[in-house]
Amino acid sequence: MELGRHKLIIAMSKSSDLGIKKMLTGFPGLRNNDLRVDVTSFLGIPVDGARKDMIDNIKRKGFSTIRFGGKRMLKGLFNGSDVYIDLHIRSGKVFRVAVFDVTPSDGHIILSRYNELCRYFGNSPEYMSLSDDSISEDEDIEHEISINKKEYQAVFYQAPYEDKVGWCTIREMILKKISGDLDRLTETELRSEFDRTYAINKLKAMCRKPVWFTIVEDTNGLYRIAIFYENVDNSIDTESQI
Repeated sequence: MELGRHKLIIAMSKSSDLGIKKMLTGFPGLRNNDLRVDVTSFLGIPVDGARKDMIDNIKRKGFSTIRFGGKRMLKGLFNGSDVYIDLHIRSGKVFRVAVFDVTPSDGHIILSRYNELCRYFGNSPEYMSLSDDSISEDEDIEHEISINKKEYQAVFYQAPYEDKVGWCTIREMILKKISGDLDRLTETELRSEFDRTYAINKLKAMCRKPVWFTIVEDTNGLYRIAIFYENVDNSIDTESQI
C-alpha cells in the first residue's frame, strides 16, 4: 500500500483531471470499497447474514445446539472454556454473537479471568483498544457489583483490513482531487493529507468492529464472563432467539 500511496501522490501532483478519473476506473481495488464490508468476525465467521447460516457455520466449528433458559442456544469449547452462544437478530440478520460461561465462578476467579482476557486482547495484533480496562487485583468486585452496582466492561476492536482502508483512502483522495479540493497542495502537503485521511478511515473501520466483554452477576455470589462480537450496522430494533 505504501507503493500505491507514493504513485498516487506523484500522479496527483502531475496528472490532469482526466488522468485521475482514469485511475478511478482503472483499478479493481478502487471499486466496492465500502468500509461496511469489513465487519466483526467470530471464529473467522462474519457476524452478519441469516440466522440459519450463522448457526450452521458455528456448528462446523464443533458447537452443538441445546436448550438453555427456555431458548435454543449453541454450546461448545471456546478459548479453553465451555460456553453458551446466543445469536441476536435484527430483521433476519445477525448483529451480535454473545458468548458466556457455562459454569459461573466466584469473584476471585472471575477477576483473574477478566484481567487475563484484557491481557489477551491487548497483546493480540488482531485487536486494538482505546483504553486500559483491566481491574486492580486487590479490588473487591463482589462488593462493588452487589452493593455499589458497579459495572465492569472492556472494549476492544478487531483490526481492520489494511488494504481495504488503503483503497478507501486512495479513492477518497482521487475524488477530492477531481472536485478541486487538493489543487493548491504541494506534494508534501498531499502526503500529509493522505496520511491524515488514512488515519481517519482506519479509526472509522476499527470502530465498526467492536468486541467487548463484561462481568455478569449470577446467583449465590457467583459470576460469569460474557463476550459480545458486534456488527454495528445491524444493531437497531433487535430480538434475540436462535
